[in-house]
Amino acid sequence: MTKYEIKDGVAIIPDGTTMIEVGPNTLLGYYESLGDVLIGIPDSLIGFYKSLGCISLTSLFIPIGVKEIGDSFPTSFKTLLRSVFIPDSVTEIGYRTFSGCISLRNVVIPDSVMEIGYCAFEGCTSLENVVIGKGVRKIRPLAFRNCSSLKIITLSVEANKIEANVFDGCDNIEMICVPVKRTEYYKKLLPERLHDKIVETK
Repeated sequence: MTKYEIKDGVAIIPDGTTMIEVGPNTLLGYYESLGDVLIGIPDSLIGFYKSLGCISLTSLFIPIGVKEIGDSFPTSFKTLLRSVFIPDSVTEIGYRTFSGCISLRNVVIPDSVMEIGYCAFEGCTSLENVVIGKGVRKIRPLAFRNCSSLKIITLSVEANKIEANVFDGCDNIEMICVPVKRTEYYKKLLPERLHDKIVETK
């Protein structure tokens, strides 16, 4: 069994871990109110979240080496998760990964990510600021739907596809920051209702 370490209320799960058991005799069975969990998974998180039992997780630190953040967190995560660190080893954020994380406020998607999946951040109603790295090539439908507090979006991407309904229900967008001389490029990718929100930045 993997040995875990607790420091100041943070569970440190070492690199190389491939499975975390949940139950009355395991770490996550006893520590249901952990404030932060540091997860070390070397290749993929697909299906991993479904095995976790923390009900009061507020921060998630994903270590370098993780390549894909897969299917949705379990419902028990979605209320209190306020922050997530996504390392620059991740290349894909999957279907509904962070959907319904209603306390999540800011997200930085690193340059390594190439695709943001369907409904990946749907219903993150406290999300105010999103930075999308320049490596993203495709943003799938409804990725940020109903992020009703979203105000600032920073796009440094050379995406070849941003679905028209990616930002449906995001009615409080104040600014979409894009690289200099790229306004017309993004007008072709974004719905007309957002064109007057585009601002060029260095």
